[in-house]
Amino acid sequence: RADAQESAGPGPSCLVLPLHLGDSLWGVWATSYPAPHRFSNEDLATAMAVGDLLALALSRADASEGAQDLLAQLERLSAGGAAIAEALAVLPETQLRAAVQRGFHVWPYARADDLPEFLTSILHTFVEQARRATGAQYAALGIGASPERPFEPWVFLGMDPKLTAVIGHPPRPVGTLGVVAVGGQTVRVQDIHKHPAFLGLPAGHPEMASFLGVPIRYRELTLGNLYLANKLGAAEFSVADERITEAFAAQAGLALQLAYLRTATEAQGAQLQSVLEDAPVGILYVDARKGHLMANPRAMELLGRAATPEAGWAQYRGIVCDPGGRPLSLDELPSSEERLPDATTSRELLLVQPGGQRIPVLERAAPVRGLDGKTLGVMVIFEEISALKELDRTREDFAAMVAHDLRNPIQTILLQIQDSLRREVRDQVKLPVAQARRIERSAVHLALLVDQLLDVTRLESKQLMLQRSLVNVREVTGGLIDRMRPTLGQHPVEVEAVGPLPMAPLDLLRFDRILTNLVVNAAQHSPDEAPIHVRLAAEEGGIRLSIEDRGEGIAPDELDHLFDRYHQGRKARAGGGQGLGLGLYIAKGLVEAHGGRISVESRLGDGSTFHVWFPSTPLEAEATQTIH
Repeated sequence: RADAQESAGPGPSCLVLPLHLGDSLWGVWATSYPAPHRFSNEDLATAMAVGDLLALALSRADASEGAQDLLAQLERLSAGGAAIAEALAVLPETQLRAAVQRGFHVWPYARADDLPEFLTSILHTFVEQARRATGAQYAALGIGASPERPFEPWVFLGMDPKLTAVIGHPPRPVGTLGVVAVGGQTVRVQDIHKHPAFLGLPAGHPEMASFLGVPIRYRELTLGNLYLANKLGAAEFSVADERITEAFAAQAGLALQLAYLRTATEAQGAQLQSVLEDAPVGILYVDARKGHLMANPRAMELLGRAATPEAGWAQYRGIVCDPGGRPLSLDELPSSEERLPDATTSRELLLVQPGGQRIPVLERAAPVRGLDGKTLGVMVIFEEISALKELDRTREDFAAMVAHDLRNPIQTILLQIQDSLRREVRDQVKLPVAQARRIERSAVHLALLVDQLLDVTRLESKQLMLQRSLVNVREVTGGLIDRMRPTLGQHPVEVEAVGPLPMAPLDLLRFDRILTNLVVNAAQHSPDEAPIHVRLAAEEGGIRLSIEDRGEGIAPDELDHLFDRYHQGRKARAGGGQGLGLGLYIAKGLVEAHGGRISVESRLGDGSTFHVWFPSTPLEAEATQTIH
């Protein structure tokens, strides 16, 4: 060896040579003799061979020490990760336990192929690094601890994708895998076939011998497993391989919790964003310290102006007012620390938009507190109450109409009775026929108003019950018109039946109400002595009832609202008509309850014709009553 040095002078002799292994110098070996010595070629060859062995031994010792250091670092990293997971409590144990029982879907994805890129990268990294660190041919990571469910997801490396497709589905935590994933035990064997829990491999699965399976844990729960198979270059996995794999499994457990946190946070954030954007109420958040204001789309719509966070409440000065329209000062709004509510508050406000539109709202404000109990800000909700205000106005108007319309017939009846009582002779009253007719008309009108109020209540509460029977519509209509004639003043009423008419399943009381409402409506909107024509005819599997008047007609712009609740025509609104505006609304509801339909034809100055169609389909036998 060229770099060996020797001495053979008069003093002691020595042989010195460097310890090389490849390109690395590991040290120097020196041999000395007390007396002069001439080293032969055999001596040099022997020394060099010993030197090579020493260099190899030193390199192995250094590698072993490095491996020990690596294991110690991994164990410290594992312990640190576990401490971090415990401190963060990313996923409470009760929630995690429930997740494990239902298959531990830590993210809303059914297969590894569906995972988002960051999760796929994390899982593949753990599996690949564990495989490389231990020299395994195959490696896999599976999440799940229920023998009834396959691992979801299941990340497998080392197998040909075509072979994976042939196998077709992930395994379940049963057999040897179940000992690891369900039992939470580490399994290291030279031949997996000899493990007592081994259940065999599926058809087409590559052969496996040496096996190392380590559970993935979170606190005391087992989430799944990390397993390795077929140690390359050795008959079985070593204790060092086991410790390295356990360190990777510990990190995988922490990574899964962080992955759950991220996906859950993103999902909750998306849900919250969707709720805020689609909420039918205005939602604002005001930061207690900076006064910044954030608003959802509905809030900006109600306030009539987009929100700039840094501008706070000041940007809406003059818009938020008290119910009387007085703009609120900034000190009166729930934003400054002095004005933050201690609990949920509620008050009525008025929003006056820049364009002048006035929107009544109900404001609810509540503090938002941190984990330490300190107030971070205030949540303000604006709920528009225009419909409630309109309902209040409608209720007040309706009460006024009812009081007015009931007062008139009652007053008429009282006046007529009082006038008759003044002409009392010997405890008897003589009542002229004309006066009795007026009393009757007033009483009928009063009864009609009461019936209308009852009918509209039943219709709107969906409590209308029909007592139907097969009816001879020609006879019933003629009889009802004869009964109504005295109450229709000087209006002649003609009833015409065209051809034969089928029987119809009708509720007699409600049919009476329909006919009365339509005929009285025709009389009220026709001049005195103008005729009213009632026509019956068979049509389209039913019966058409038409009521024609010679009144002033209906304006085109009123036709679309004619059957609306409380609708009154121009004449009624001007004070020349009577009624609550419910007659046609009730008639339509009763007709539709029978399965029929109602319509109107009208031209100004040429009268109006209301058409009602009733089906004539026979009733079921058990529903058929008396034939009239």
